[in-house]
Amino acid sequence: QRQEEGHTKTGAYTGYDAVNNLNGKKLPIWIGDFVLSTVGTGAVVGVPGHDERDFDFAREFDIPIVRVVIGSDGDESEITTSEQVQEKEGTMVNSDFLDGMEIMDAKEKIKDHIEKKGWGRRVVTFRLRDWLISRQRYWGAPIPIVYDPEGNPYPIPEEHLPWELPTDVEFKPTGTAPLAQSKELKERTEKIFGKGWTPEVDTMDTFVCSSFYQLRYLAEGSKKEIVPKDIEKKWAPVDMYIGGPEHACMHLIYTRFVAMALTDFGFLSHEEPFQRLVHQGLITNDGAKMSKSKGNVVSPDSFVEKYGSDTFRMYLMFMGPFTQGGDWSDTGIKGVDRFVQRMWRVFESQISKEPRTSPSSADGGLTTIQGKPQGKGKKSNTKVDQDAAVTAKLHATIKKVTVDTERLHFNTSLSALMELLNLLEKQEEVSVEIVQTFAKLLAPLAPHLAEELWELTGGEGFVIDQAWPTYDESKLKTDTVTIAVQINGKIRGEFTASTDVSEAEAIALAKADENVQKHLDGKDVKKEIYIPGKLVSLVIEKD
Repeated sequence: QRQEEGHTKTGAYTGYDAVNNLNGKKLPIWIGDFVLSTVGTGAVVGVPGHDERDFDFAREFDIPIVRVVIGSDGDESEITTSEQVQEKEGTMVNSDFLDGMEIMDAKEKIKDHIEKKGWGRRVVTFRLRDWLISRQRYWGAPIPIVYDPEGNPYPIPEEHLPWELPTDVEFKPTGTAPLAQSKELKERTEKIFGKGWTPEVDTMDTFVCSSFYQLRYLAEGSKKEIVPKDIEKKWAPVDMYIGGPEHACMHLIYTRFVAMALTDFGFLSHEEPFQRLVHQGLITNDGAKMSKSKGNVVSPDSFVEKYGSDTFRMYLMFMGPFTQGGDWSDTGIKGVDRFVQRMWRVFESQISKEPRTSPSSADGGLTTIQGKPQGKGKKSNTKVDQDAAVTAKLHATIKKVTVDTERLHFNTSLSALMELLNLLEKQEEVSVEIVQTFAKLLAPLAPHLAEELWELTGGEGFVIDQAWPTYDESKLKTDTVTIAVQINGKIRGEFTASTDVSEAEAIALAKADENVQKHLDGKDVKKEIYIPGKLVSLVIEKD
């Protein structure tokens, strides 16, 4: 009950403070009902700006809320509502030597720092529970044990295996296990062992079967071996297991136990059944876990029918990091749909009706897609600058999508493709090879759309069968960068500047942008934030 969402937090101030060794500041020590003694040491550091439970507690007792992470919007304003709580990946601020670092990198650096100072050390905590495998249910493997008239147990001899479930079972609440009502099971037992012998009527926990099912997938047609040894050595263990954290203390522990036991018995060549474990994040609805009892389950059917399966799929990926999930929004999918519509419109409208040049021709294989410039962004001063910027962005995108897809960071892979599209739609011409590369990078995220793009460019076969694009490190750098300008969290323009542009110059160039000036007209700029090479964020008084 203490962990339920929406639960009003209770607690009391102890009258004591702890000293933060990192900055010498005092931290008030509170007793909170939502902090459990079984989690870690039972004492945690509250971060109300970046954890909704801590935020609720801080608001309840008027505890100061300090922002130490900013999202991609660069907003450093005071956190006063739960919507502002930044729980996802972001950049560290107000954190001394960690400022400017991404959260995951900062976590590792602070651990290194604490260990170096001798204040603490990394610890892995193990939890172990007894496993009662018997269940008074029908679904589950029957336990191959029988009892003599005196009640002594005996294993069923191998020649009578497999010991299958009976089919004459009625599912009525009798207070006993369903198998106890089976005449067929009782008659089968007495026929084999004699009058007065009785079968075990409990079934095994279904976790027993799910503890080695990955092996039986490899054992099609094998009735004598749990898995053929040559097949097991070639295919096992599983490269990556993706599942919810609720599996960690039951199914995964049991699976490891079974794998280790089977290895000791000589049936397997590996003790660990899975090489890598990843927990997918939970998708919530208005901050609450979806459940039929709450009536807040979102059915994908209507959204797939309206937007298509690829758009729906990409929206789920774009919600946030794969391991963190996100909160569902009926309107949020529209942003991904606009990306899809823009992408198709740009590439379709710019494909030349003229015969394509052979990729092996003297122009270096750059077949051009002709068309009118798209978008309202400013163009580079020269064609050479344009080509260099596109080449650098393309190779940077290939690297970003390659690395982030392997890390299961699908949201940032999509962001990289969106940024590339922003640049491509401003060009007067785009090569077929670039569009085909775009299709290859898109394929794991939106397979149907990628195949359509591939066909649109005259690609042979299927895009999914093509080699994955490679990038050239030497082409990742350019002398200029495109910097976005946002006002009160909304993008209002962008400009191109040299890579070594100073903060003062960047802010001046941002304010000089024609569209930005419209939004600044007559307004006082209360705050100016510059994230080098990426963003200028201006905060003005709201109307």
